Amino acid sequence: MKKGTSINDHLDEYNKVILGLKNIDIKIEDDDKALQLLSSYGGWIIDTGFSYHIRPNRDCFAPYRSFDGGKVLMGNDVACKVLRKGSIQIRIHDGIARTWTDVGHVPELRKNLISLGTLDSNGCSYRAASGVMRIMKGALVVMKRLKQNSLYLLQGNTVMGAATVASSSGIDSDTI
Repeated sequence: MKKGTSINDHLDEYNKVILGLKNIDIKIEDDDKALQLLSSYGGWIIDTGFSYHIRPNRDCFAPYRSFDGGKVLMGNDVACKVLRKGSIQIRIHDGIARTWTDVGHVPELRKNLISLGTLDSNGCSYRAASGVMRIMKGALVVMKRLKQNSLYLLQGNTVMGAATVASSSGIDSDTI
């Protein structure tokens, strides 16, 4: 799919491919379907198992610093090295670019993952109802995620080439 294609259009195209395979009597297991769908989506996915946000691509980190963080264990039981950490900016549902600090760079990762534990440690709370998850900092909704095929996907895009600076005064509503 082309960059910028909506999730619904992406899912429609995916379902057409699956239906086409079914029509020629090719059976695909549900686990394989889920893996294929995840591999084809480039957005940010919520995760409860990681200690910090992680991303496979180095292209939007600023600053980008060395990190001896060991390894992360992936869902397929493969340990992958965290090369570095940095800050990135994500433009979210309200049009504001928010800075995410201490994002790990794991090249072997296939998807961008957002850690609920990190959000909680940074003073955020979250609530999900009717297919929408809201991440709040106090009364302010700082992120929204839509449920698609049992996954909550961030409504937002990575800001490319933006310099990001973390504030030493703590986390505010524009820093996640």
